[in-house]
Amino acid sequence: KTSKTIKLFRIMDMDITEQQLKQAKAWYLSAKEIQQKHLGKAKNISARLDIGLLYAQQRYNDYYYGVPARFATPERAEYQPESGLHSYFLLLSSTLQQTQQLNISFFLRLRTLDSSVVADSPLVRDKVYLSTGIGFTWIFMKSKTGGS
Repeated sequence: KTSKTIKLFRIMDMDITEQQLKQAKAWYLSAKEIQQKHLGKAKNISARLDIGLLYAQQRYNDYYYGVPARFATPERAEYQPESGLHSYFLLLSSTLQQTQQLNISFFLRLRTLDSSVVADSPLVRDKVYLSTGIGFTWIFMKSKTGGS
């Protein structure tokens, strides 16, 4: 018995089964509940926790992780990845409203390629990595109607 295939995310031209879509929705809803119940928003600070995965088509994985035969060397073998699970991630972000005009934001993201279809690519040096960033937002004008 084969599952019906659904076209999802036209930009990535990715095919997933209904079962995979249901699992992804359940996982997303669980992460959403954690965000609302435990992080929420205080007076001048908001925080968010995202947990997710990236599923990519073969074309995407090959573009970033593939090694065509013409570029293979003794140290870098030819490699052609398949479509499938690319990575898992955990993202924590927060925004602090300093004044009516100034917001300070930061994020911390942990991503792992363990158990992914690209983990064995000769272009992958580290399977787990951490990235962080900080940003400032200056609101110099607001609409009189407030908008949402």
